[in-house]
Amino acid sequence: VQVIPHITNEIKDRIRLVAEESMADLVIVEIGGTVGDIESLPFLEAIRQFKSDVGRDDVMYLHV
Repeated sequence: VQVIPHITNEIKDRIRLVAEESMADLVIVEIGGTVGDIESLPFLEAIRQFKSDVGRDDVMYLHV
């Protein structure tokens, strides 16, 4: 198993699954942790890829 693409694809698939099963117009996903931590890198890469997959008009990032 490789981090990219196996783990990042699984993260993206789970986000898509929530959206499809709930039939929601909007899905809010929290990416926790610190940006510099190595543990959060697969999640940050997955959401970066997700924007390319679904199109930039359908994704918004909010940093708090």
